[in-house]
Amino acid sequence: MGAIRFRLMATFIALAMASQASAVLTNAFDWQGDYVAVNQTYNVAAGAISGDFDGDADATDNGFRRTYSESTKLNPGGGYKDNTGGTIVGSDFYGGYQMISYDIASPAVSVNNSVNQSGTVDRLRGQMNVGANGGEWAFFYSFLQGDFINGLDTASLSGDVMFTYQNQGGVANARMVVKDGGNFFVSSAMSSGTALFTLDSSATTWAAYDPNSNLNFDQSQIFSAMSFSNITGFGVYLEDDAASVTGDWRFRQFTAAVNVADEPAIPEPATAGLALLGLSALAARRRRIA
Repeated sequence: MGAIRFRLMATFIALAMASQASAVLTNAFDWQGDYVAVNQTYNVAAGAISGDFDGDADATDNGFRRTYSESTKLNPGGGYKDNTGGTIVGSDFYGGYQMISYDIASPAVSVNNSVNQSGTVDRLRGQMNVGANGGEWAFFYSFLQGDFINGLDTASLSGDVMFTYQNQGGVANARMVVKDGGNFFVSSAMSSGTALFTLDSSATTWAAYDPNSNLNFDQSQIFSAMSFSNITGFGVYLEDDAASVTGDWRFRQFTAAVNVADEPAIPEPATAGLALLGLSALAARRRRIA
């Protein structure tokens, strides 16, 4: 019985001395700042595409596609401005998009893909004109781990993600995206209106998305709960499969935070002293028993 009590006391003291590692919700990405002095268009180079996209058995639908790329950035052509005396503030971002006009010979044209100067919180904007017959468009922005902040650009990241997103006008619905390893997943939950949208990744379901094979997300995919094990990027996906004339969106806030293990705490002197007294008492008891 004494041996059992000894082991229990030793375990209690060891737990008292052990550091209590805690998880801290930390922003890995944060778009909500003053990035450009004037409106700056971003990379709009895209190739023409045509075919029967509306399923009406003809091939008179035309548009253009910028293939998704993680080697060519979509950054504003004029660059970000210098806000801090030598440091250019503004995150690199990547992406791809396609716009299709139904039943017209002239392909759709991009009206305004830009970072808009808007006071202290600039907007990431896209605007597509699909023509009088309507059409469809899809746009995907990605923000990769090499540009994460708070020292998370090289960290091993896993678990749940907390998103915030705010649309300022135009197309309201946006899906959040997580890149886990080399694979993308889009949320079933979508933003709505211009109110601040928050999303805990554990509170929604996710489906696989491959922008390299098809920028337009296949909504017949099966959504399921996920726990991410190797987070390497985040993103925003927007689309309209029944667009009329012009599609437009402007978002001014997009953040993604993950739980990061805090540094182990060093026991306070009082705790350490009590633990040492306990160990001394145990040692004395062992000697008496011996």
